Amino acid sequence: MKRIVVGLLVLAGCSEVGDAGGDVDAAAGMDAPARSCTVVEDLGALGARDGTAMASGAAGSRVLSVSMTVAADAATRDVVFVQLKGGRGAFAGGDPTPGTYAITGADAGYTTCGVCVTVIGDLVTGQGPTQFYSATGGTVTITQTAGALVGSLAEVTLQELDLLGETLVDGGCTTRVGGLSFDEALP
Repeated sequence: MKRIVVGLLVLAGCSEVGDAGGDVDAAAGMDAPARSCTVVEDLGALGARDGTAMASGAAGSRVLSVSMTVAADAATRDVVFVQLKGGRGAFAGGDPTPGTYAITGADAGYTTCGVCVTVIGDLVTGQGPTQFYSATGGTVTITQTAGALVGSLAEVTLQELDLLGETLVDGGCTTRVGGLSFDEALP
C-alpha cells in the first residue's frame, strides 16, 4: 500500500507540460525537468577584458592561453578561455602564430582544436564548472604571441559540452560571444 501512495504522490508532482514545453523525456510517460543553462544565450560584445595568460610546452607544441571572467556574482563566475595549441588544428605545423583563424574543421572540435575557445559556466571555487561550452564557429584574430598574448574574438558560437564523453550535448545549451579583445603578458 505504501508503494502505491508514494507512486501516486510522485505522479501528482509531475508536470503536465510535454515536449512542446521544452522538457526532455525521462521515461515513457514521465517528463524530466527543463534543461537549465548557466550562461546566457548571448554574452554580446564584451569589449577589452583583463585576464590571466599562461604558456607551456616545448617548441612545436607550445600552448598559449588566456582566461577572462565575463560574468560573476557572489558565488559563481563565467569565464571565456582561449587556448592556442601548437601541433593541432590551425597550428598543426608548429607553434601558435599571429593570424586570423576561422573556427571550422578541426578547430571546431573540442578534442582536435588548435584555436580553442571555451566558456566555463558557473565556475565555483573549489568545485569547478557547472557547465562547459565549446566553440562551433566564429573568428579568432591573434596579433601577438611573443611576450604577450594579444588578440580578439568575433561572432564566436558555442555549444554545451559533455566533458566526460568530450562530445557536444545534443540539444544542449548554447551561447555566443559577439566580440572580445585581450592583451596579456605571457609568463
